[in-house]
Amino acid sequence: MAAKRRTRERHEFCNRVAAFIDRNGMLPTGARVLVAVSGGSDSVALGRVLAELAAEDDRAYKLIVGHLNHHLRAEAAADAAFTVELAERLGLPVVSGEADVSARASQDQVSTEVAARSERYEFLAAAARRAGCGFVATGHHAGDQAETICHRIIRGTGLAGLAGMRPARPLSNNGDKRDVQLIRPLLDVTREEARGYLKELGQTWREDATNEQTDYGTRNRIRGELLPLLRERYNPQVDAALGRLGRLAGQIAPQLEALGESTLKAATVAQSPEQLTLDRCKLADAGELAACQAVRAALDHLRIPLRRIGLKQIQSVWKLIDTPHPSAGAVNLPGNFSIRLKAGRLIFRAVSPPAETDASVEIALTAEGVTELPDGATLEIASRTGGFDDLKTFLAGKSPAVEMIDADALSEPLFARRWRAGDSFRPLGGPGSMKLSDFFGSAKIPADQRGQAWIICDAKGIVWVAPYRIAHRVRVTDQTRRMVVVSVNATTKHA
Repeated sequence: MAAKRRTRERHEFCNRVAAFIDRNGMLPTGARVLVAVSGGSDSVALGRVLAELAAEDDRAYKLIVGHLNHHLRAEAAADAAFTVELAERLGLPVVSGEADVSARASQDQVSTEVAARSERYEFLAAAARRAGCGFVATGHHAGDQAETICHRIIRGTGLAGLAGMRPARPLSNNGDKRDVQLIRPLLDVTREEARGYLKELGQTWREDATNEQTDYGTRNRIRGELLPLLRERYNPQVDAALGRLGRLAGQIAPQLEALGESTLKAATVAQSPEQLTLDRCKLADAGELAACQAVRAALDHLRIPLRRIGLKQIQSVWKLIDTPHPSAGAVNLPGNFSIRLKAGRLIFRAVSPPAETDASVEIALTAEGVTELPDGATLEIASRTGGFDDLKTFLAGKSPAVEMIDADALSEPLFARRWRAGDSFRPLGGPGSMKLSDFFGSAKIPADQRGQAWIICDAKGIVWVAPYRIAHRVRVTDQTRRMVVVSVNATTKHA
């Protein structure tokens, strides 16, 4: 049956978004959709274009606007009021929520950006379920996709990671396809195109200066420094080029997943909800590509978040499979999980909570980049230009898990370890040196959490008791000329 005629011609921007929705099978006729609107140009364009498409008889989407106040900016209340007014003008119901992102960042020992993302998706999922929505739509665009792919390339990724963000995926962490679906209808258009569409409509939006900050690690610096440099000096269409790479990788991904599933099935010896046992020889005979895909499939079956598993870990498992002396061995993965080789069998299972890392163990840190720690946490060190004048801006939005220090005050080598008896340092702002045990007491750190703190050191002693306090000697001063931002992430959420 032919689609019913539209009552008026669409804007070209709407045509492109509609084609992307249809090409990816995102939304059936009459779908109930919670549209995430922050007030920024991307989400406002999303709301306007979906409202226009929903008016068509052959689509007839039922839209609800969702807005979460993160309380991170002085303008947050005005952003919320703007979003409510926009929803009313579009004739759409709106559901609003509030979150204490700073408290969440402190509790989870993650950056403000990670905490905000967790709060946002939890709010959207809960609001969608309450409203009976089968879909949540977000305003991620082609520039966000380019940023994601760049980030994964820099950190190290396989073909699956090159696909970037999927146009649609289950919103829940357990990957249940019956749950609310997250859709990204704007992935094929740029922010500039979205803003051009809004300008033609005479539609305003709210500006968020925090989108341009480069203070908080690799991802923000890709957004604020690397991609603008690539566009200006190498390829003005780099976003589109990375998007094409992502689409090609995405086309290959289902074939790789099918290969992994068939290889896993052939190699499975025994399985339960908590454990999988595979035949090492069958995996080795299948070859590296098939075996590595089978490992990913096995982790997915055990509901281990694949976002936390990088190419480096998968390749470590392949080395275990391909070893010429296959008697025993193990690979420990983030999230307290292990893959062990025993008597020709590869055993996937959770391990019992480990005792606190031996304080004699020292983990070498790179002067720039990300280091994975034994408990699954990651520590990132990123250089940053600027000086004392930038500190106030940095402090305004940071979480306890992120610190800025004077690069020239550091003496290599850098390393991380656990608390040792007799440790002492001068905390930032403190009158003098104090024992670490006394510092924990004065800071009211619960006894059961003290052994979980990571002690970041250099050749001179303690640099940072993460995530609680830096040493006074590495503080940024008006004499500082080079800085580094250090951050520790205790967990990495599903993306």
